[in-house]
Amino acid sequence: MLRGYVDAGSQPWVSLTLMGSHGQIVEFEAIIDTGFDGGLCLPRSLAEQIALQEMGMQRVELADGSQHIEPLFLGEVVFDGVRQWADISLTQGADALLGTALLKNYQLEIRFRSRTVVLLKEQ
Repeated sequence: MLRGYVDAGSQPWVSLTLMGSHGQIVEFEAIIDTGFDGGLCLPRSLAEQIALQEMGMQRVELADGSQHIEPLFLGEVVFDGVRQWADISLTQGADALLGTALLKNYQLEIRFRSRTVVLLKEQ
């Protein structure tokens, strides 16, 4: 089970850990974005702290409908206590995003009144 919180702007957040290929460990918080079907989207400033393996290029469609070609990276993330590989894209924005690719085996519960987030692994 993974727990998080809902901020004052009603955005759900969880804490994650990214493992670098040279032993670096970066802990960060990410917004749970159910409209993002990738794994992780990291701010460039965060990605520069850790060596990510570039996998190639990908076409992405943003919320405004615009499409772009961007590099795709592979990184090892600790999610719910388990180390796993995740596709990672980069953003110029300040916030990391957790997409649905890492949520596919989880039940997501967001309680706005109590400002809590629970991700429960489905059996």
